[in-house]
Amino acid sequence: MAGRKYTIDDIKIVGDPLTVIRKLYSRAGMEAPGASFCAAALVQQLLLMAATPAQVDQRNAWIFISSDRDWLKAEDGSVSKRPFLHIEPLLQAGSNSHRMEVLLTAFATAVVTAGTDGTEWIVGDQGRHPLPAGVTLEEFQRGCGRVVAFVFAEGVS
Repeated sequence: MAGRKYTIDDIKIVGDPLTVIRKLYSRAGMEAPGASFCAAALVQQLLLMAATPAQVDQRNAWIFISSDRDWLKAEDGSVSKRPFLHIEPLLQAGSNSHRMEVLLTAFATAVVTAGTDGTEWIVGDQGRHPLPAGVTLEEFQRGCGRVVAFVFAEGVS
């Protein structure tokens, strides 16, 4: 239908975003992204969002990505964890691009983030998926910035 204008009424919610992402990968016959892909994509996102300097560390199977800037903090100072639970656009990357936090939530075994707003386990919990012995998020949380740590069941891929 050339020239048809779409309205908000044309948009249909297809379900939980995490379930949709997992089904998309399985139906397309694609391998689910692993830890290395997600780490590289998140670092690329931080570069595009000017959330630098950024640092990547690996301790055992856990990957820690930190930045001096809290990339989840809005200009008004509020912090949103929405990018972990919804498909959010990444305008800096162009049309049809999205933020990578949601892929971590969809595929990682455990995801935890910390900033000035505190620490929150997005996926998993510290009891079942503890950080490596002697490692704390505070050592990666740089000033007023943010750290995201994640582990995949198969370890680093």
